[in-house]
Amino acid sequence: MEAQAITEVEIKEQQLVIAQWMQVPEEIIGILNQELPWRIREWIYLCALDQMPAEILEKMPTWELEKIQRERMEFLQKKFQDIDLLERAMKENQDRLEILAANSERLTTVVQDGLEKVLQDLTKEKEELKQKSEQLLQEKRELEFQLQQMKQRLTKEQENRQSAEGNARILSEKADTYHRELLQFQKAEKRQVPKETIPTVEPEKG
Repeated sequence: MEAQAITEVEIKEQQLVIAQWMQVPEEIIGILNQELPWRIREWIYLCALDQMPAEILEKMPTWELEKIQRERMEFLQKKFQDIDLLERAMKENQDRLEILAANSERLTTVVQDGLEKVLQDLTKEKEELKQKSEQLLQEKRELEFQLQQMKQRLTKEQENRQSAEGNARILSEKADTYHRELLQFQKAEKRQVPKETIPTVEPEKG
């Protein structure tokens, strides 16, 4: 993080030096001195060199790069209605860009190195996230498998419990039947009539 902050400071200082060398007005230097992405700052002082109004330049720090480029092109088209003048102006601007590119080549290399480092870090992070995602997916599958086994086990236990309850109910009904039959048998025995006594026949006397 410290190396990146130092790089941004170096870029800013180099751009301000080039802007002053290009005789950019001081009020525009104040705009360029703000904390801006280096490409935004570079295009703002290109717009300043094209003599775009200060009120427009003051708004540019909050704009996207594409909007700044589009605003600059529209300004140049209005300023140079003649195609030849427009082409000449574009050629001059191209020369300025080449000068700026030559002066900021070292800083561009530093920025590119920083971007490559960021890209490497992002690639590594992406790979780690991919591995973590695969790990979580595997854990999810294992949990789903365990859950399915638990459901099957619970279903089987429920079926066994229902079967046991059915058997217990049948045995209970049989026991009740036997008990009723026993009671009926005992009552029947109590109601039986006792056998009649056979009379004794005495022999006749002579």
